[in-house]
Amino acid sequence: MFSVENVRGLLSSNGGEDWKNILKDFNSLKGYTISWGIMNAKEQGTPQNRERVFIVGFRGQHTNMSFPQKQPLKYVLKDLLENEVDEKYFLSEKMLRSFIKKDKETSFKFKPLNRDSETSNCLTARYFKMSIGDPYIKEELKQVGNIDTVGHNSLWGRVYDTNGIAPTQNVKGVLLKGNIRRLTPRECARIQGDFEDKFKFGSASDTKLYEFIGNAMDISTTKNLIIKMLEHLKGVDIDKPREPSFKQSYNKKQAELTLF
Repeated sequence: MFSVENVRGLLSSNGGEDWKNILKDFNSLKGYTISWGIMNAKEQGTPQNRERVFIVGFRGQHTNMSFPQKQPLKYVLKDLLENEVDEKYFLSEKMLRSFIKKDKETSFKFKPLNRDSETSNCLTARYFKMSIGDPYIKEELKQVGNIDTVGHNSLWGRVYDTNGIAPTQNVKGVLLKGNIRRLTPRECARIQGDFEDKFKFGSASDTKLYEFIGNAMDISTTKNLIIKMLEHLKGVDIDKPREPSFKQSYNKKQAELTLF
């Protein structure tokens, strides 16, 4: 058996023609029954909106495989955030101004996620470059009072808890550094399903880690798919047909399958 994974955009590539050709190629594999489906990490126990297309194939004659059912989230986004985060992960004043300028002048939308959001946006290998659609975490804003007794306007005199963040300033104000940040590599790994921090980073740079983690498959989705495939394999008659894609050779210690 085998599985292939790709982004959901594959379905609409070239007006859907690319997808038709891909399915045609897979269905032409002699001796294999092909199934495909869409799985989203946020529906498999991981708080990330990560939709992927999966194609699975089994050598033998059998019915199509049904894909894993949706599962509730084990964690939400705030459960995976680190308690202490290095200052380098916070956006600079210059970067914040750039994002807000783009938001006003182009179709670009700068919408940081709140820490209480249920899921993150889809992680990408280019996350470190802060591309459109990447997740940002905005700490909680806590107003604790107002010292304006004259009533100048709705913003004048507001007092905010130092455990929260500074409010967005008006046109003549100053955007304060330290209120919006990117996810750390460890947080990204957790959002890919490494809830117990089993993966060790070693001396790899943040850039390499973002690339590696962004290209990875969500652990929960992958695990659920493999379990389903193993269950389905029990009903596959692998003796029919015996040709033509594999050459079998055996010895006392192991049975080796060689492609083609």
